[in-house]
Amino acid sequence: MCHNWENFTPGTNFCAWARTVGRNRCLEILHREKRQKKITESVSLIIPGAAWDNHSESSSEKKQALTECMQ
Repeated sequence: MCHNWENFTPGTNFCAWARTVGRNRCLEILHREKRQKKITESVSLIIPGAAWDNHSESSSEKKQALTECMQ
């Protein structure tokens, strides 16, 4: 909510504004998790789970980059 503070208009209903900011943040998180689940399912179809999880040469940064690339 602090990141959106500059968007609050003094004199307007703070509670309504705060609920809207909170609701939008929750929806953003839910959409991201749903998108991440779809990406993970896509990757698992291409790369078997054990190979993906145990691949010693792939850092978590590389795995994250591959996952983001598939979005």
